[in-house]
Amino acid sequence: MASIVLITAILVVYKFSSLFDQLPELNLIRINFSEILIPIGISYYIFKALSYLLDVYWESIPVEKSFIKVALFLGFFPQILSGPIQRAPEFFEQVDSADFCRINWNRFDIATKWILLGFFEKVVLADHIGPMVEYLDQHFRDGSLVVLLSSYAYTIQLFADFSGLTHISIGVGLIFGILGPQNFNRPFSATNMQIFWQRWNMSLTNWLRDYIFEPLQMSLRNLGILGVSIALMINMIIIGIWHGSNLTFLLFGIFHGTLLILTLLSARKRDYFFKKYPRAIPIGNIIGILLTFHLVVLALIIFRSQSIEVATQFIAVLMEFKIVDGEFWKVIPYDLYLPASVASIMGFILGFSFSGFKNSDMNKRDSINSKVPIAGIFIYSISAILLILLASNNSNQFIYARF
Repeated sequence: MASIVLITAILVVYKFSSLFDQLPELNLIRINFSEILIPIGISYYIFKALSYLLDVYWESIPVEKSFIKVALFLGFFPQILSGPIQRAPEFFEQVDSADFCRINWNRFDIATKWILLGFFEKVVLADHIGPMVEYLDQHFRDGSLVVLLSSYAYTIQLFADFSGLTHISIGVGLIFGILGPQNFNRPFSATNMQIFWQRWNMSLTNWLRDYIFEPLQMSLRNLGILGVSIALMINMIIIGIWHGSNLTFLLFGIFHGTLLILTLLSARKRDYFFKKYPRAIPIGNIIGILLTFHLVVLALIIFRSQSIEVATQFIAVLMEFKIVDGEFWKVIPYDLYLPASVASIMGFILGFSFSGFKNSDMNKRDSINSKVPIAGIFIYSISAILLILLASNNSNQFIYARF
């Protein structure tokens, strides 16, 4: 238990170092935290360490006696930067496999698909959308539609950027024989906020569900629905402030917590209505998808703003329903608008319908003497060349790298 408390304290100090500098009364030891270098990926490997320690503490898994395996689990480099957050049992099981770190062309084939998809999402989609988001943000006061389009574009950019990073991580890990957990599964087709969080950043939300939400829910079970609501709110606040000490992240968590509580409270009435009127289910699903997507877009306005004041300005302009001057659209650079529009449509389609590659052939035994799939390598090489040709000239670091 002492180790759990210690590494949690380390994470809190690093994640909220800027807050300690802004509020000197909290900085009891008078350290200039802004000068401390934050280790890359600290959130991810501390969450992995916590899950392992808690599983051992709860006797869900036995203690792993090999220091090398535990160190490899915590420091597995494809997952360090931005996850996904893998659990110890599934990681150790794959390490113990006979195919771990052996050449396997079936596995390499699937890994290459994940890597190419990830780079496509990042350098072709997200990096083409980014400059358009920046341009629209600079002119957000020109009208409500500008804010709306900027918010749509950012939502798809964030998805493509983070999903791309995750898919590259899964692919690289798979080359060595480690299949990481999937992080996204058609989030834009979610019909309510509960389903959305089951499909967005899945490894983080599943981690918090197992180690925060469910223990809290059990401890508050005597309070009934109120206890579940409190556990939901705390869970979402943690998701919010996990991204940083800015108050916008706290508000983002509270906003999503409120939406999840409302989803929970309305579940029985919705189920009763659709059971009574089954023909209304398709219409209800369409309305649910549209409503959920727009609530996500609204929450991300808060998420990406530098301060609550900036978020309030964006939302105020959005709610003014101010018509955009026709001249505004004529001055948007064509080489900015067209690639961003195409990339946004493709990104939305991916977020709405793509649920991952089939891994059914991944565990087929293979060896170094197996026949090399020449046709596959040729196709993947052509795909890589196309990615280079289609890549944006405005490539930036991954958005989630800063979290």
